[in-house]
Amino acid sequence: MKNNIHLSLGFDMPNLTPYLQFQSKRKSLWYNITRYFLRYIMSLLLVFLTTYASHVFALPNAYFTNAQDNTISVIDTSTNTIIATIPSFPSQGPNGIAATPDGAFVYVSNSNPSSNNISVIDTNTNTLVGSPISVGVFPIGIAFTPDGAFAYVANFGDNNVYRINTTSNTVVGAPISVGDAPSIIAITPDGKFAYVTNEDSNNVSVINTTSNTVINTITVGTTPAAVAITPDGKFAYISNNGANTVSVIDTTSNTVVDTVAVGNGPLDLAITPNGSFVYVPNLIDGTVSVIRTSDNTVISTITVGATDIQVAITPDSAFAYVTNHDSNTISVIDTSTNTVIDTITGGGSPVGITIASNSTLPPASFKGNVAKLRFLTQTDRIHKLYWTASPGPNVIGYNLYRNGILIYTVGVSGPFSYNDNNRHNNVVDTYELTAFNSSLIESTELIITLK
Repeated sequence: MKNNIHLSLGFDMPNLTPYLQFQSKRKSLWYNITRYFLRYIMSLLLVFLTTYASHVFALPNAYFTNAQDNTISVIDTSTNTIIATIPSFPSQGPNGIAATPDGAFVYVSNSNPSSNNISVIDTNTNTLVGSPISVGVFPIGIAFTPDGAFAYVANFGDNNVYRINTTSNTVVGAPISVGDAPSIIAITPDGKFAYVTNEDSNNVSVINTTSNTVINTITVGTTPAAVAITPDGKFAYISNNGANTVSVIDTTSNTVVDTVAVGNGPLDLAITPNGSFVYVPNLIDGTVSVIRTSDNTVISTITVGATDIQVAITPDSAFAYVTNHDSNTISVIDTSTNTVIDTITGGGSPVGITIASNSTLPPASFKGNVAKLRFLTQTDRIHKLYWTASPGPNVIGYNLYRNGILIYTVGVSGPFSYNDNNRHNNVVDTYELTAFNSSLIESTELIITLK
């Protein structure tokens, strides 16, 4: 008979099945918790990346005219290198230059006596398109209405302004008589008025763009050479080449409210898109004066190349590009430090310069206020946001961000408002509003803060 061997441990072995089942379930529980937690973190990261990836701004190109070479050079502003050279029509004498509001085209004034016309460049291909548009004698300044429908051209030798329909690229209407030797034009952000500097009559003509007639003439300093208007449309700044000053015009009253001393021979000026500063190239000094618009004080003087003529500023207000005619260079100024960070060599006798980007124009206005709704024992704080449409013709929608996070997107049919509910007391929220085009490239932001 076989003996059964039994090893006694001094106690009875418990039933381990429930314990093992519990451990298995606990392991599975922690596994699932960990898995879902990681999945949640990844989803947040994806939302974060997607949100910020949608906040895309176009990197613009700068275009400048070379009077000696009869060419137009193209700068990639992300690398500060010349990426194309566009031949003008032979012996045209390219002078002034301006980009359409949507950045699709650049118009060039050709000032040689044998030309007196405007040529058009397609910025997608960097080639001339169509035939030159005949205008008056010695055209210089070009400015576009905010919707890009019309270009106004100052004819220095004819004492008048021509208007071009940019769809057909034909001159429309009768020439608009202004002062003596009109040089540069700027149009108010609402498109209602054009300001023209008249160098030989020491004044500025104000044109009503609806009637296309001069409605006011403003006396400024000696030899007013250029004009630029603040983004809010409240002030026009005039560089007085013969007086070494800048006149500040209140566009509501059309009166000079301030005069700022700058360097010798200020020939041009440009205002940063954020409206904070004016950059003034001083032709004789080879310097650029920087005016702070809040108090109209010169806060910096920057040495650039010889015979600096014109300046253009990037849409983000970060950099200023200055043409140095006698140095055959372009100086690049970092506007945060007001120092020259790069010098671009190329072209022969650069004169005019403009920045062209396929980004679109921002909304015309952006406002907000705080409202409170009381429900028995609690109060709902609402940040009410509203805006008006962008004047840009290529806008297809708007993005609204709170503290850098996309919270609302709407098309061009609106509504142009948003109620941000359940906001916290004593917490500041920063809102950014942009317009975007069909390529999902966004405009510069309009920013407000609410608390």
